[in-house]
Amino acid sequence: MSLTPARIRGKRKPPADPAPNGPKRRPGRPPSKPLPPPPPGLPPKLWRSRQPSKWNTKLPWPENYRISQIQSASTETPLKKKRRKSYGRKLAPLERMPAEVLQEIFLESMNMDLPVASLELLHKLNSDHIKMEFAFRALFPNRADWMCEEEVLELQNQLLARRFFDWHFYKRYAAKACKALAAWPWLEEQDPDLPLDEILRRDPAFDALDRFNFAIAIRGDIPPFLLFREQAFIPERLLRGPWTSEKHMFLRFLFVQNLGIDHESSTSPETLIEELMSLARNSSYIDVAQWLICIAITSKVPLPQKLLRRAVIDGACNQEFVGDLLTWSLRRGIEYFDPMLWNWAERNGEKGRWLMDQLRASASKREEWAAVETHAP
Repeated sequence: MSLTPARIRGKRKPPADPAPNGPKRRPGRPPSKPLPPPPPGLPPKLWRSRQPSKWNTKLPWPENYRISQIQSASTETPLKKKRRKSYGRKLAPLERMPAEVLQEIFLESMNMDLPVASLELLHKLNSDHIKMEFAFRALFPNRADWMCEEEVLELQNQLLARRFFDWHFYKRYAAKACKALAAWPWLEEQDPDLPLDEILRRDPAFDALDRFNFAIAIRGDIPPFLLFREQAFIPERLLRGPWTSEKHMFLRFLFVQNLGIDHESSTSPETLIEELMSLARNSSYIDVAQWLICIAITSKVPLPQKLLRRAVIDGACNQEFVGDLLTWSLRRGIEYFDPMLWNWAERNGEKGRWLMDQLRASASKREEWAAVETHAP
């Protein structure tokens, strides 16, 4: 049996592209050749200085080299010159407007989506006086036909959600509003003989609003130009740490105005519970935790059983914090006779006895409330 010879061919490769006929780079200098040894009696340094080097060699430029390039380019078809692509985006007509015109459009339209539409618009609208004027128009609109109540509420919710709108900015807004409206009722009680300009000169940070914040207890004590709509929501960024004195002051001021949290279109209830879970382990921010519990009670957020366990077992049963949680638990169903809570109470002496008494009292009080609601007409 004879075999038939067959040619084995490998993978075919496309032919190499010819070299482009465009202008070539200037040729480099030839490498230096090794020098011969110096003749006897001549110093080596003097011998090296007399030898030609590549830096003294003239390059074939431009006469001979350029002529050869022209001749080679005339014999072949030149390649098409590629146009340089521009990676910059062409600006829209609105973005090309002057900053003064854009700022006037922004204040008249009161459209919060305009600065976030593009970086060009953001750079032209991101100024402190524009933010202040926008906040003044959103919090205290002076024209009834300017926007309806639903639009004002939506605008205030968007303004509260912005990061720049913190307690420091709000104090500067309060100073501007007092000066523009010539009304500073709480300042007249503190310094009745001083005009507002003198008060602002002595207190440029307007810390008088901090003292006013601690003095008020109800919404009616706040001037109208400092009020938000009652249907507005506390932003989610104020419900979690890291905690500072300014964030605490702003949270208290909003709660006094009867603002709640959004249950439908945000994760604020989950954020509130998670923050309370982290605060239950340490008592460093017990005052912040108490305000968060008050917000949860007024917003009708249910108390989870795991939060009470965390406060008792992991948090060493801080009496102020656990007492507020038990007050919160009266509005929602929670297991007071939890075996984990009672086992901890039996092993921890005086705190354990206090916890058992509080659990029994809360259980009996909730039964009384249930009986009253049952017999109510």
